[in-house]
Amino acid sequence: MMKKIKSNLIRSNRALLAHAFSNKGTAFSEEERDSLKLKGLLPYHIESLDEQCHRFLMNFEALPTSLLKYSYLKTLQDTHEILFYALIKRYFNELLPYIYTPTISEACEKFSLLFNKPRGLFLDWPHRDQLKDILDQVENTPEVIIVTDGERILGMGDLGVNGLPICIGKLAIYTALGGFDPATTLPIVLDLGTNNTHLLDDPHYLGWKHKRIAESDYSAFWIEFLNIIKQKWPNVLLHFEDLRIEHAIALLEKNSRSLCCFNDDFQGTAAIVSACLLAALKRLGQSLTDIKVFIVGAGTAGCGIADQLARLLQKAGVLESDLHQYLYLIDTEGLLMQDMPHLSTIQKRFAQPVSAIYPQDNAGQPMTTEAVIDQVKPNVLIGVTGAANLFSESMIKCVAKHHEKPIIFPLSNPTSSIEATPEDLLKWTNYQAFVSTGSPFDDVKYREHTFPISQCNNIYIFPALGLAVKMIQASHITTNMFDCAAYALAELSPEGCDNQTGLLPSLDAIFDAIRSIALVIAKTGIDDGVAQYPGSKASLNQRMEDIFWEPRY
Repeated sequence: MMKKIKSNLIRSNRALLAHAFSNKGTAFSEEERDSLKLKGLLPYHIESLDEQCHRFLMNFEALPTSLLKYSYLKTLQDTHEILFYALIKRYFNELLPYIYTPTISEACEKFSLLFNKPRGLFLDWPHRDQLKDILDQVENTPEVIIVTDGERILGMGDLGVNGLPICIGKLAIYTALGGFDPATTLPIVLDLGTNNTHLLDDPHYLGWKHKRIAESDYSAFWIEFLNIIKQKWPNVLLHFEDLRIEHAIALLEKNSRSLCCFNDDFQGTAAIVSACLLAALKRLGQSLTDIKVFIVGAGTAGCGIADQLARLLQKAGVLESDLHQYLYLIDTEGLLMQDMPHLSTIQKRFAQPVSAIYPQDNAGQPMTTEAVIDQVKPNVLIGVTGAANLFSESMIKCVAKHHEKPIIFPLSNPTSSIEATPEDLLKWTNYQAFVSTGSPFDDVKYREHTFPISQCNNIYIFPALGLAVKMIQASHITTNMFDCAAYALAELSPEGCDNQTGLLPSLDAIFDAIRSIALVIAKTGIDDGVAQYPGSKASLNQRMEDIFWEPRY
């Protein structure tokens, strides 16, 4: 009988130490060790949270590869949640590349092989009749959900369920920067098959090994899923992630008024790019109406950027009929033209009138991208293609031929997919270009000059948006909230008159920047009439402090 009691006691104590939200590890006090019967299960010395963070950082830094560092942090998150976030808060600059881009791309590619402890939900087509039962098993009421179908993961395409780590990584950013209690965050992947033949043939792939389902079935699954979400958690913030452009637009159009939802690739990317562009224009002493923007890549991100810039241009007085003079989109078949077949509705909006440009050479063939650039003479070049080294030296020099200080944003992730490196872009423009990238890059040094490369990444936008939504209990998200976020972030750009100061606040200042942007978004939400929070704008600072989760014992 005694042996059975002891066995139960050990199981109970070990369960406490294995529970991610309750575990303090070596930080359990003497009194807690007594009352919880932890004596003998922990070493004698009691550490503070700071001491634990320093020790774990030393172990982290000793690991030789990015993927090992990612796995180390993932294990810590699964076993010791408070310590994980305390570590991120204290060493954000050092750890960000390993919980998010660029390492997250490799983590996604190898997710099935690395899978260990479950986190989040896998909602698959074969079990579609059990959706409600599965969602009913969620213990805590989520405040933010990130959902993907895995079809357009970063610049890598269709990864099926292997896309889940991007949801987990972004939710970690929601907690670290946006103050969300990690117990109220929920990553979800909809497993509706994959058209990735490598995954279908991979014996270790953990998803449903089947081609992607028909469009009618796809729509029906989403309708069922979203109806359950609306019934169970009507106040949740729903973040759509890495969807194909047709699906991204359709889901927003159908649900943006009945759910507090947004698409980060379409709207979050647009806001951060707009902010960087506005900051660069300010340095150049130019206005928004001085732009000619060449967006290479007409998918979700590219069309989202065009959509927000069109809105900002119209607010600056530009007519809808004149937008084609400011915004040019290029896809795999060349410059988007109104007579092209198979364009989506939003692509048609930004397609050039046939009479405006003649995208053919003398032989009647489509002009090269470089030839179109030479004709259009854009001063802004944005890459969202996922095609490595697409921006050639001759292309960039063609841009610089017409504009001494062009604005160039190669934004594709992962790092291996970037259109051109910052070092090359600066060299090809005689070190005059304003350059920001989607993934982190070291400063470029040339002679006695240093050129900081700001990370034009959504981490400056979606945590601030989430915090604002939570502050005002927004019923839904307006386009004004994204527009004001872009302007608010641009206002935080460091002072400077050239490209030797980063366009965005440094990561050292990102915590304050997120709070500042969140306040602006929240006030805009109140003005737009979507706030359910009864307090005034004057109370928002205190409201933020009251709801912001911090990792402490």
